[in-house]
Amino acid sequence: MKKNNYIKAFTIATLLFVSLSMQAQEDTTNLNREMTLEREYDPSVQDANKVNTLPEIKDPEIRKMPIDYAGITFPAFPGKEAGALHSGNILTNMEYNKRKGYLNLAGGMNMNLNGDLGYHILNTVKDQLNISLSHRSANGNVKYIQTDEKQKMMFNDNLGGINYRRRFNKAIMRLGAKYGYSTFNYYGYADALLPFPTITGYALTPGQAVTDRETNQVNQLIHVYAGVTSTEESAIGYDTEINYTNFSYKYGLEKSYDGPKENRIAANINVYFPVLTDQWLGAQAKINYFNYSTPSVYYSLPSYDITYDFQNYAEVTLSPYYKIAGGNWNILLGANVMLYTGEWEKNFMASPNIAFDVEMGGRTVLYGEAKGELKSNSLYELARESRYVNYQGSIEPSRNILNATAGIKSGALPGFWFDVFGGYKYTTGDYFLLPPTFIFVENAFNQLGIMNEIDTELIFGGIELKYSYRKYFDLHLKGVYNKWNSELGNGW
Repeated sequence: MKKNNYIKAFTIATLLFVSLSMQAQEDTTNLNREMTLEREYDPSVQDANKVNTLPEIKDPEIRKMPIDYAGITFPAFPGKEAGALHSGNILTNMEYNKRKGYLNLAGGMNMNLNGDLGYHILNTVKDQLNISLSHRSANGNVKYIQTDEKQKMMFNDNLGGINYRRRFNKAIMRLGAKYGYSTFNYYGYADALLPFPTITGYALTPGQAVTDRETNQVNQLIHVYAGVTSTEESAIGYDTEINYTNFSYKYGLEKSYDGPKENRIAANINVYFPVLTDQWLGAQAKINYFNYSTPSVYYSLPSYDITYDFQNYAEVTLSPYYKIAGGNWNILLGANVMLYTGEWEKNFMASPNIAFDVEMGGRTVLYGEAKGELKSNSLYELARESRYVNYQGSIEPSRNILNATAGIKSGALPGFWFDVFGGYKYTTGDYFLLPPTFIFVENAFNQLGIMNEIDTELIFGGIELKYSYRKYFDLHLKGVYNKWNSELGNGW
């Protein structure tokens, strides 16, 4: 009976162990087959337009770090090449033009002295103010071609000026003035040994000097101007200027008489405006008015009186034009209409005002122009041509009806450049300066004579060559052939 009970108990225990083992195996199989499902993250915010708050900004925490100094010291001996450190200029250096002025001095034989000085007092983007001084002088004995006689020759020219320029948003203003003082003597040779030794009313003996070569003549110049020019921001372009010039001589034909004085008021107005892209329509006007102050009677000779023949008159030049600026070509089409007042027969003329240039092949340019102008022949302009000119009276303005030039220039070859050109010029009322062949009165100045009212033609042609070999040397050659033809005007 007991044996059967043992068998039953063992059987129940065995079945219970097998059941637990199978249950554990089933649980292990289920764990291996488990799946994890995660929902995909969508960062979009629904109704984002309703969000009206900003995230809070947190201020960073600033903590002061402790500094530990080393307690060890030892001497240091820097090398001799170590220099003192200069102050830094990072973000403090101001850009400016370091060229504030210039100075030029030169000298030569016969006490020839040249000097030029200029200085920029102001030189900024908006304001520019500068002054300048120039000096030219000579003093020495020169030998005449006609004889072995020597005569002192001297001149002393001085010119000083001041200019101011102010830039505004749409205009640039210019102001300036200059003063010139010049002395010189008429050292030219003239006495009874030259041709025409006998003058009406005067019989000169051989070797008798009839000119004053010792007295120093003096002329003075005062010039002031004011102008306004448009900038790129202006809708209409313009360039205007008005100036006043006073030019005077101290002596007349000889030192006992006062010299003439010339006052000129001039205006230059140029107005233009765009009509299409890179095209402009404009007009320019130049106006000159001359006023003279002279004694009524110059000299009284036995046969006639020499009087000043200066007259007050005005000049006007009108120039309408049309200008085109292409990519590689430019052209100007216009005309000049000129007139002047006074007691002269011819007082009106017209001339073309044409210019063009065309770029061909990148480094070759074909160019040409045909223009004309009215030359004033004023007292100041004659003195600039020669200080020794005779200034007894006004000279009719010269009429340059045509001045045409055409040519081609190219720099196609490396370091080589050439210009081939030619032209034609025609002028009525031209003049030439002549050496004096007789003297009106004794002790007069030896001045150059003027032969005017001549019609002149000029045909010219030439070539200009330039060659540059790296930075070692530059070679420049130019030759021009001129052929003149002149005819006396109707007044002769």
